[in-house]
Amino acid sequence: MTAQEMFEELGFRKNTSICYGKDHIVYEKAIGNEEDDCGFDIFTVEFKDKIFTYHNTWNSAIKTNVAILRAINKQFEEWGWLDD
Repeated sequence: MTAQEMFEELGFRKNTSICYGKDHIVYEKAIGNEEDDCGFDIFTVEFKDKIFTYHNTWNSAIKTNVAILRAINKQFEEWGWLDD
């Protein structure tokens, strides 16, 4: 399974609305809904320059699990970033 497939299985989608380079990808996942008292948030995983950021629009702590870490690791592996 590719990193993109792993992210999609977790509910993320690859952001294609902005032109990123071949080594610059952003995956996004919408959380919540407008009817929810907690509001709406977007989780973002961005890969660029051999690093990644994982954040949300509220800039609060994000719970994570092994599945998301495996997807992140897979993206690093596919680009050969683990070899450095």
